[in-house]
Amino acid sequence: SEGYKIPWNDPDFSRRMLREHLSEDHDLASRRAQWIDRQTAWIHQHLLAGKPSRILDLGCGPGLYARRLARLGHACRGFDFGPASIDYARRHNADETRCEFVLADIRHADFAGPYELAMILFGEFNVFSPAEAAKILAKAWPSLAPGGRLIVEAQSASAVEAVGRGE
Repeated sequence: SEGYKIPWNDPDFSRRMLREHLSEDHDLASRRAQWIDRQTAWIHQHLLAGKPSRILDLGCGPGLYARRLARLGHACRGFDFGPASIDYARRHNADETRCEFVLADIRHADFAGPYELAMILFGEFNVFSPAEAAKILAKAWPSLAPGGRLIVEAQSASAVEAVGRGE
């Protein structure tokens, strides 16, 4: 009803997507653990200078990045529209006082802040129309602390097609 072609918040679809997020057989819904480990280490060292920071994770899925960043000393607030993913993130980060996971559509959620880093990873940005994407960025920007950074990992149409073909 709001223009989504993908029913992220449908419980059955959400459970199927969670299964794909957690799969180590492919990099289609989330990256494999080894790649996430490398990427979070890079974020920690190069973007956050190894200092404990507040991180906003938009489209966090099952919290795969937030959990790793929290182990490195960061406080993470993740938003996702998939109920199964948020449930998984909460259950598997229950002992992590540094993680909060919010079930919400990032187009309408209040991000609060301030954060030293806001991130939209793994092409999550691609699911939004250009107008929606602009609104999300306009909301994310003021949630950053002075000197804060924003990572947007968009994928080109050719990259999305290549992944679909298994290349």
